[in-house]
Amino acid sequence: TQHNTTQHTTPHHTPQHTTQHNTASQQDICFSGMKITATALQSFQIAKVFDQSKAAINALDFSVSGELLAASSNDDSINIYECATGTHQRTVFSKKYGCCHVRFTHADNTILHGSTKGNHDVRYLSLHDNKYLSYFSGHKDRVTSISMSPVDDSFLTSSLDGTVRIWDLRSANCQGSLISSSQRLYPVAAYDPQGLVFACGLSSNGVKLYDVRNYDKGPFANFYVDTMGSEWNGMKFSMDGKWILITTSNGLMVIIDSFEGKRISTIPVYDSQPTNDAADSFDACLTPCGNFVMGGTADGVIKVFNARTNEYTTSLQEHPDPVTCVLFNPKYMMLASACSKLALWVPTIEDGGAV
Repeated sequence: TQHNTTQHTTPHHTPQHTTQHNTASQQDICFSGMKITATALQSFQIAKVFDQSKAAINALDFSVSGELLAASSNDDSINIYECATGTHQRTVFSKKYGCCHVRFTHADNTILHGSTKGNHDVRYLSLHDNKYLSYFSGHKDRVTSISMSPVDDSFLTSSLDGTVRIWDLRSANCQGSLISSSQRLYPVAAYDPQGLVFACGLSSNGVKLYDVRNYDKGPFANFYVDTMGSEWNGMKFSMDGKWILITTSNGLMVIIDSFEGKRISTIPVYDSQPTNDAADSFDACLTPCGNFVMGGTADGVIKVFNARTNEYTTSLQEHPDPVTCVLFNPKYMMLASACSKLALWVPTIEDGGAV
């Protein structure tokens, strides 16, 4: 099977393969018997607020199990929370190096994070004894994304130095790199949910898809994505691998089909041009079912939309400062959002109602 814009073929990242494994479970995904519906999302209220961070939280990540949540902050702290009990588990500090783009590995007790001081290394930290297991050196400028492979110990990083690098937790040496044609833009990269393909946005106007096993042969697909000159600042696959969500620095959410590059939705979240601080921190996410997309605003609001129709669904309003992060738990009916405070949202109805 080939993409419509294929340069190299891949036998894995195909609609048939993904559909067989994921479509039924993702479209009808339930959490303790509840489906993710507009009615359920409209009922979301904050169940818990945490104030361990003394500055803006710059990244959130749930563990693979959905049991733990990690939050890295501009105050050089990383906080770990237990989702089932809604409790703060621990705080670890990275005063010397700073921290950003925190990501769990496949183990609940180890994380990766970028550096904001001294150099641009990615650091591999054991939460068990608060010791670094390894450093990954090579980037010459600030890291802009970290994406962990869902199937093995590989991970991707992108940087303002214009490169995307491939690493393995078992080796401090870079396994490979891709170079952008322009170092002035904000590169982003992400694995697909099956770990067979990764996507790169190297120039804020195109998505390149690479076969994990043959990335050195170049992309097998190139999709031009017009975001009207807006600089990209994030990229995520939907959980079924069918869609790619692109976010821009001026609050635009763009969803494209990951097989053909067809645009599904373009949704502006900001009502006006954001300040530089707000632009740097705009974040959005898809729900695990892929039916809804939500993004945080500089006014402390999370706006939720139907991902297919662009139809406005609801607004979640509680944050006193700009929302810097928003992320839906992959296993539980829970939304996490952050400014300098972390909020955990849950539904207040017993079933999801109609879609």
